[in-house]
Amino acid sequence: MDEEHIALYPFASEVSAYVESLRVSLESLLNSPAFRRSRVRGMERVMQSIEGEIEKTLIKDESWLLSETLSYPFAQILVACVDDQLFTKRYALKEAEAASKWLEKESTDFFA
Repeated sequence: MDEEHIALYPFASEVSAYVESLRVSLESLLNSPAFRRSRVRGMERVMQSIEGEIEKTLIKDESWLLSETLSYPFAQILVACVDDQLFTKRYALKEAEAASKWLEKESTDFFA
């Protein structure tokens, strides 16, 4: 999976392997200044899911790829900490809708 798709479809199994290869600990993701951008974007994802829809943009640079990709697990951590079934379902629905919009634009080669 190329970099653009890693950020657009963070739930894909290939992305899990990519994130594991980064060797970013949970402690680092939660506390390190190096991952502040990922935490901010993760909070944005959660807030956007409440307010309407999660916005995703195309890849800008390697730093953007890292922060966008790691924002997904951070957002999931935030949602899990709230521990509200309705909130969790809404967040999951909004992530699915955002991915669906991008999937509609993919060529048939992407699905092969």
